[in-house]
This record gives sequence, structure tokens and C-alpha cells, in this order.
Amino acid sequence: LEMAMIVTVPAAIALMVIPQEIISVIFERGTFTSSDSFQTGRALGAFAIGLPGYVLIKVLQPGYFARENTKSPMWMAGISVIVNIVFSLLLFPFFGHVGIAIATSIAAWVNVVLLWIGLRGFVVLKAENWRRLRGMVIASLVMALGLLGAKALMAGWIDAGPWAKAISTAILVGFGATIYGVGVLSLRVTSFSELRSAFRK
Repeated sequence: LEMAMIVTVPAAIALMVIPQEIISVIFERGTFTSSDSFQTGRALGAFAIGLPGYVLIKVLQPGYFARENTKSPMWMAGISVIVNIVFSLLLFPFFGHVGIAIATSIAAWVNVVLLWIGLRGFVVLKAENWRRLRGMVIASLVMALGLLGAKALMAGWIDAGPWAKAISTAILVGFGATIYGVGVLSLRVTSFSELRSAFRK
């Protein structure tokens, strides 16, 4: 659980902070314009809210399968689908395609909550686990602030052309990863070997 979150939480925050830059470098060419990058980036940022939830679902579901319980995850997933549909209908008139992405993220977290409740007594987080998770969140928030500051300082580079955009985005990603890595190591969330192993996976 902790190893999954060590990678997923900073990735989600990075995708929320610099989604347009990432989309622009990967897709912006030919008929895919800067306007398309902007709109796609908005959706990517909304999907990123649910990224840790998607991973936690994969982590928690085996707890049911190990007890030969396949029905509970199925009806929990069904409830999440209903939640997704309801929120999509509610949010689409106000936020358009981004509303659908937000609804998907909400549904993912609803699924996580249901799975977690169903496993109460089987999944127990000790004080040390909570300390490490808290440190992970703090390091991620510091990374987000650093990325926002660096993004503002490099605004001219990001808009200077495709090569400058690719280089500046790579610098932002590397800068964010460095801040996060130093943060989790300083807060004793994990060791260097564990962090390297988690990113390799």
C-alpha cells in the first residue's frame, strides 16, 4: 500500500499541476493545436485526482479474492459505475468533458471507500504507517509548490517553441521528482533503495 502511494501520489499531483505541458509535448503537432492541449490537459488534471484511487482499488481487491469473495468487489464496482453516471450527468452541463473526468475520479474514490470498509479488521494501519503517509503527502505538497513556482519562472521557455517546450517540461518533471525524493528521504518516509525500487516498478 505504501509503496504504491509513494509513486502514485506525486504522479497525480504532477499531472494536476503541469497537465497541459505534458500533453503539449506528447501530442501537440499537426492538427492537434494548443487549444486541444489546453482542453485535454484540463481533463487529464481531473482524471489525476482519481489516480491514487485507481491504484488503491488494485491493491485492495486481492484482499477479497484471497478470501474467495468475488461478489463484494463486483457489487462495489457496480455502485461506483452508478456514481460515475450520476455525477457525469450532474457535472457535464457545468464543466463539459472535464465534468466526466471528475465524475470518474469521484467514482474511483467511492470504490476505494467501499473496499476499505469491507476490509476493516483485515487492513490495519499502525502509527508508523500513518506517519509515513503523512510525510508522503507533505513532500508531495512541497513538490506541487515547487512546480508551480518553476512553471511560472519558465513560462517564457514553455511557450518559446517545441524544443524549448520539451526541454522545459523535462526540467519541470526532473525538478519535481528531485524535490519529492529529497522530501520523502528527509522525512524518513522511505529509504533510497526502496524509493528507487518503487519507481522502477
